[in-house]
Amino acid sequence: MSEKVSLTFNQVLILLFTVYISNNGYTLVGGKPASVTKLVNNIAEGDLGIDESGALNKTGILGSVIGMKRKLEDMTHNILSGSNLIVTAIEQLSKHGITAIEFSNTG
Repeated sequence: MSEKVSLTFNQVLILLFTVYISNNGYTLVGGKPASVTKLVNNIAEGDLGIDESGALNKTGILGSVIGMKRKLEDMTHNILSGSNLIVTAIEQLSKHGITAIEFSNTG
């Protein structure tokens, strides 16, 4: 009889240890692995318009991925702004009858 109680106690310890390890795994990842995988795949496909408000625990890998997404958004915004400045400059040069080739030869 005591062997059965000991076995049950060991099973409870194993179960508690498993729960502890899996909770720590979620902490390291920052959420469910499937959710993090989906987010990373969306970013890899160029979708930066992902709603991150559902990511309650922005730590671990998930936090890093969200940080990467924000940096990519900033870079994209800066590239777009730079492109708009170039278009504006070309339009200004064009108004004055200067082509881009003529402008580059003056430098």
